[in-house]
Amino acid sequence: MDTTTWHLAFIVAAAATAGFALVMQRRLRLNYPGDDSKQMRSMLGFLRGIAMLAMAILVLAAANLLRVTLT
Repeated sequence: MDTTTWHLAFIVAAAATAGFALVMQRRLRLNYPGDDSKQMRSMLGFLRGIAMLAMAILVLAAANLLRVTLT
């Protein structure tokens, strides 16, 4: 596989991971609206962190792909 294909694979995987984490966070909030326990806050924070990390990887992979294709 060439560099472009690897970058696109990372971008797709990061987008899928971020989307899944955000959907799961939303489902937890909808299914347990009154739950303010420490465990729920931890799960929601973990999912938010996973989504933020995946979005950062997506941005970095896209920026690097742009750099590679323009040079």
